[in-house]
Amino acid sequence: MTRAELEAIVASGDAVVGVDASGCDLTGVAWESVVFEGVDFRGATLSEANLRGSTFVGCTLDEAVFEGARLQQTTWLRCSLVGATLRGAEMSSAHVMDSNLGGADLSEARVLMGSLRRSRLDGARCGRASFERASVLECSLVGVDLRDAAFDRAVLVGADLTSASLDGARFAMAALIDAKLAGLDLRRVELGTTQLKGADLSGVDLRGAKLEQTSFKDANLSGAKLDDAHAPRALFLQARLAKASMRDANLEQALFLEADLESADFSRANLVQANFTRARCGLACFESADLTYADLSHAFLVGAKLSGAKLVRTNLHGVSDEHATWGDRRAALPTDADVAEAEAWHARRLTERA
Repeated sequence: MTRAELEAIVASGDAVVGVDASGCDLTGVAWESVVFEGVDFRGATLSEANLRGSTFVGCTLDEAVFEGARLQQTTWLRCSLVGATLRGAEMSSAHVMDSNLGGADLSEARVLMGSLRRSRLDGARCGRASFERASVLECSLVGVDLRDAAFDRAVLVGADLTSASLDGARFAMAALIDAKLAGLDLRRVELGTTQLKGADLSGVDLRGAKLEQTSFKDANLSGAKLDDAHAPRALFLQARLAKASMRDANLEQALFLEADLESADFSRANLVQANFTRARCGLACFESADLTYADLSHAFLVGAKLSGAKLVRTNLHGVSDEHATWGDRRAALPTDADVAEAEAWHARRLTERA
């Protein structure tokens, strides 16, 4: 079908259904709020086109070119865009569902408040793209290139990024829920103020990373490297950090409540006002760490090494410290007898009510 024939259908106000527009040069067309169903756009050129508010259902757009196109508020359902070019496209509030964008080029595209759901982006190139306040849900991201992409305040759920290129990516105030990042070098990825709840970060390299107020609640950081990381007020609630290394890290006011810190290394770390309540710190190393005003209430410190640690007003109430190695803890706060009695009474009451 020719460009003129397509223009006539669009002008009539009818939906464009089942036509073959493959290879057509449709550069600069102005087709707002048009419905395209089952249309073959393979290899078509729609650069600089204005398709704002249009809907694509079951269309084939493999190798189509949308460079610089205006695709705001568009909807793409069950479409194939394999190898398509969307470089620099404006896709604010666009929604892509159950579609295949394998190998597509979304470099410098702007997907402000848009969404990608149950779609494939395997091998897609998204360098310098902006996904601000966008959502990426249940998508396949094998080999995706996200270098220098921005995900400010974006939400990614269940994203497997273990084969992604992430250097320079920014996830400020984003949420990567249940993300898979195991074994990656994340030193050049911005994760400050990001939520990584339930994420698999085992063995990752975050040495020197800026992680201020980042949340790792329920995350797996076993064997992770966070040496020299800047992570004040970071949240490690119930996180797994067994054998993790946090030497010389700034973890001031960080929260490690009920975290698994078995054999973790906090040597020389800044742990001022950090909270380790009920954390499992067996065989952990706190040598020469600054634990001033830190709270270790009921922490499990069996076999832990604390020689040279600064323990000024450190709360050691109810700790289990058999075989632990201590330095000078004269300035620390020991178990409070009155609090211990109250805790015992509370435990008895709970038992009686059970």
